Amino acid sequence: MLQRKKSFYINYLVIFLIAFQALNASEKVKNITASMKLLQKSCVDCHDEDVQKGNLRLDNLISVKDDPHSMHTWLEVYDKVSSGEMPPKKKAFSKEQKKAFLEVLGPELSEFDREKKQSAGRVVLRRLSAAEYENAVKDLLHIPKMEVKHYLPGDAEYHGIENVADRQQIAYNHIAMYLQAAESSLQAAVALRNQPRVRPKRFPGSRLGAARKAFNNAYKAIGEKLVLIKEPELSQVSWSLFRSPPEPGYYKIRIKANSAQFPQAGFQNSSKAKILPGKKKQTVAIGVSLGRFLQTFDLHPESKVQECTVWLNGSERLSIQCEDLPLRISKFVTGKKPSIWDAVAIDWVEIEGPVKQEWPPKSHKALFGNLQIKKWNAQSGLQRPRDIAIGTGENRNKQSISRHVVSKDPKADSYRLLHSFMERAYRRPVSEDEVKVMQKRVLDALEEKICFQDAMLIAYKAILCSPDFLYVHETPGKLASNELATRLSLFLWRSIPDKRLSDLGRSGKLNDQKVLMAEANRMLDDPKADRFINDFLTQWLDLDSIYATVPDKSLYPEYHEQNLLIEDLVEETRLYFREMVKENLSLENIVDSNFSFLNDRLARHYDIPNVKGSKFRKVNLPENSVRGGIITQGSMMKITANGFTTSPIKRGIWILERVLGTPPPPPPPNAGSIEPDTRGAKTIREQLDKHREVKSCANCHKLIDPPGFALECFDIMGAYRKDYRSMKVGKKKTIDNGMVRYHIRLGLPVDAGGEFAGDKFKDIHDFKKILLKDKRQIARNIVNRLITQATGAVPTFTDREIIEKLLDASEKDNFKLKSIIGRVLMTPMFLEK
Repeated sequence: MLQRKKSFYINYLVIFLIAFQALNASEKVKNITASMKLLQKSCVDCHDEDVQKGNLRLDNLISVKDDPHSMHTWLEVYDKVSSGEMPPKKKAFSKEQKKAFLEVLGPELSEFDREKKQSAGRVVLRRLSAAEYENAVKDLLHIPKMEVKHYLPGDAEYHGIENVADRQQIAYNHIAMYLQAAESSLQAAVALRNQPRVRPKRFPGSRLGAARKAFNNAYKAIGEKLVLIKEPELSQVSWSLFRSPPEPGYYKIRIKANSAQFPQAGFQNSSKAKILPGKKKQTVAIGVSLGRFLQTFDLHPESKVQECTVWLNGSERLSIQCEDLPLRISKFVTGKKPSIWDAVAIDWVEIEGPVKQEWPPKSHKALFGNLQIKKWNAQSGLQRPRDIAIGTGENRNKQSISRHVVSKDPKADSYRLLHSFMERAYRRPVSEDEVKVMQKRVLDALEEKICFQDAMLIAYKAILCSPDFLYVHETPGKLASNELATRLSLFLWRSIPDKRLSDLGRSGKLNDQKVLMAEANRMLDDPKADRFINDFLTQWLDLDSIYATVPDKSLYPEYHEQNLLIEDLVEETRLYFREMVKENLSLENIVDSNFSFLNDRLARHYDIPNVKGSKFRKVNLPENSVRGGIITQGSMMKITANGFTTSPIKRGIWILERVLGTPPPPPPPNAGSIEPDTRGAKTIREQLDKHREVKSCANCHKLIDPPGFALECFDIMGAYRKDYRSMKVGKKKTIDNGMVRYHIRLGLPVDAGGEFAGDKFKDIHDFKKILLKDKRQIARNIVNRLITQATGAVPTFTDREIIEKLLDASEKDNFKLKSIIGRVLMTPMFLEK
């Protein structure tokens, strides 16, 4: 231990000698000696090889100049000392000691930061994230809904952000993934087949795929109609309808159907069965898979035609989900089996397309321009064209090709097409030599009598896997105008620049801040800004993990019917945040507001009256509603719970990290876990009280638990509750869901009170008020995340002063979101590498 402390003392001595090189010798020695004694006395014993409290080790820490990777640890030390969190009270620094310590460490960190920026920039080199790559090939090839992200390597996260350069890695197996993604993208773009005929294809109800023996007694064909009576499985799943055509594109889907009732006796004698008018609305959704519902319709007693235009990837199995029909199983039905069932009656479903498509499509012209397409034959002397996999999703159909692209001057055409493609892909002007390197691949293939389009695809594939496409190349210092165009587009569209932005970048005009802001506003008003909104939300809030758990059917039987409810929860959050951006709302709306976006199903879930229909709309919330803000939306509650119980620990960490940007340290290795008692004997609060008696756990749980307790008034799907649920003990309760009734047990009461940041709260309303006392910290968290996503680098030590000035300006207009985004664009962090 003594040897380690000696080493520690020497390491710090090196740091402080550098930091005080501008001071006179006597002052240097005085400050170094004092600082060394403080550190040795107050820090090493708790953060050495043996102890490492808070997973922080300091005895082997060396100068940040000697080990740049130690910067994160040095920042943590600086922040903990600055906030008074470290050293602990028994060894705390005096005000004078604390000031002297920070005045020694601060300049050292600043100097290292400035030198790094001058030599290499804030971020050395970053690659496109999986989402950015997918969007880039979509825009490059003009295929609006292509899916290739599943081919690509996963992105390492830093507090949820996926494009932090320091966390990115590349390995040999990743190259194979990029080759596969490039191949898949290019094949989806090629169109050497005949133009597909656009004509409607109608399926009478009796011919739909739902009418199968596996679903016996859950459907009935009455004449040409299909009557769906009960759900086909133990939980809500979709009815299969038919497979879409192989050609990807936009399709019109029409369905003629109505809500109905059907007598149970009709199962035994179809000839006497009669479809009765429905007595309530039925909600149905057309989709292809969980998480990809295409359109929701409200069906009423009168049969009407419903229509939507949607993108289909080709050869996808379409399905219909009937959200309001009761489950097939009878054990949830009380009393005698009903003689009349609610039903959905389908006259027919029709599909037409692909529509809105020129031929050859834009994707093909992006690769081959207007070159002629002819039928291939062996007499041409050319090798047979390669087979093409048709489709834009994961499942694609291979098709033999008997046509090929014809070039009368392959050398000139290949150069022209490659030059244009490379400039768009590389987001910059390209030299003649660069084009010729790629062109050689084409010319070599043509020498082997490979068809022109297959020869070109060899070069295009190389381009989509090249470092010039995969990586963002910037020079240290102020960004050039074309570099700024790429950075702006990757930030707000998560993709490559469009023609207008590229032209402005090449002209040098984007270095004019007025032009830059005008472009930013144009881009935020464009539908492609939804990519930024959805990607930012997914990373910030971990929104994709909402599908990770399934509600336990014993504790929460009513949620087993609610697949569409999960989709509604996600849609509410996306629409809400989009409104914050569009209307330039204050960031206080993250915590609380008087509105949200609801449909009837979500409104029932939240117990909010007078919302009709499955279409989402902006709804003013009742006075004193527990809703309002993002933190109490059902999506957040589902993400921070498992299928059985809620977790104050998980929800508390989520508030600290995702809302306040002050994540607690990871738990020590021997911390253990807390398993809530679903039998109903103990509340999670009682278990955590006992857990906090462990000394190594107490400090962190004092911060973590109170925010989690405040959110305990919401169950695993975000419904408001006053009592926990129990599996064995407690008062019985019946949940009436129309014809279906669920029997549950109510456990111990929920206590949503506590103390946070020095203030006591008794419920979620009080807790929101406490959070809103520090809107600046909430804004600081969002600004840090925006800067990280916009630049690919976490804010550094010297960035902090700039961020605080940005927050000063934002505080004057109550931290409005769109204004904050604009101010981020004006910072040196965004305008420089």
